[in-house]
Amino acid sequence: MIIPASSAHRLPLNRKERFYTGTVLPMIVAADSFAHLRRFLVLCGVPADVGLEGLQFSTEYSLVESVRTTEERALFAPLPQEKDTPDLVLAGRGWLLVVEAKMFDQPSPRGLAQQLRAQGRIVECMTRGLHIPAPLVRHVALLPAAYQVDVDLGVPLVRWEQVLESYRDIGPAYWIGVLDEALGRHAELVSPPRNFSRNADGHLTGSEIARAFRAGTLAYGWMGREGGLTGAPLGQELESGEWRTHLYQVAIADPANRNWFAIAEFVGLLEQRTTR
Repeated sequence: MIIPASSAHRLPLNRKERFYTGTVLPMIVAADSFAHLRRFLVLCGVPADVGLEGLQFSTEYSLVESVRTTEERALFAPLPQEKDTPDLVLAGRGWLLVVEAKMFDQPSPRGLAQQLRAQGRIVECMTRGLHIPAPLVRHVALLPAAYQVDVDLGVPLVRWEQVLESYRDIGPAYWIGVLDEALGRHAELVSPPRNFSRNADGHLTGSEIARAFRAGTLAYGWMGREGGLTGAPLGQELESGEWRTHLYQVAIADPANRNWFAIAEFVGLLEQRTTR
């Protein structure tokens, strides 16, 4: 049910990733008081016979920012440093599903794999804290069929098209229509792939950079971000905490480019912020 974008009485289609992961997906799979949730669970590899009693259904869930009480701190200790927020976290009695989804955003497959690997440490913490047996834990990537993966993501891959077809006959008509249109117009609306410049020897998340630097195991000495060390993009990431999961270009030698700076300076900024 794709509605022409040229309609004079219609706003352009929402391209925000969080709209699809935090609104469209939940409105479809959680409709009718979770009556059809098992279809999604099965797509993600969760056994069909798990119980839904005590179900917790969260979008943009940050374990680190959610732990507050003494009991919670003890239960999930040691907490990972990452404040990564998986798009969807479902927890039942004795099972766990964590979903990282992309719609119009196109990180490199290698970059996505690194994000999932960092996210995996949070999944491990949840699993340990909730005493869930490994066979009942699922961590998956939800991607459109057009997103071509040429590396091992380290987690099972589920396609948005599978969700659409699984719920087409029972999902809310409006939200099925939104997802149908998004996928039908994906080639038109997708963002350009996030590629790395010729100066980069690799790419790591901010957390991976800081951890390896402090451990003395980091092979790189330089990192890049638009605007450099004092630029607005890095400043916003430091302020919001997004630096932990943002993927940065890294290099062994100084690229002699104004957008690049020594990793030691970056770690120094982090330490300054923690001592304020």
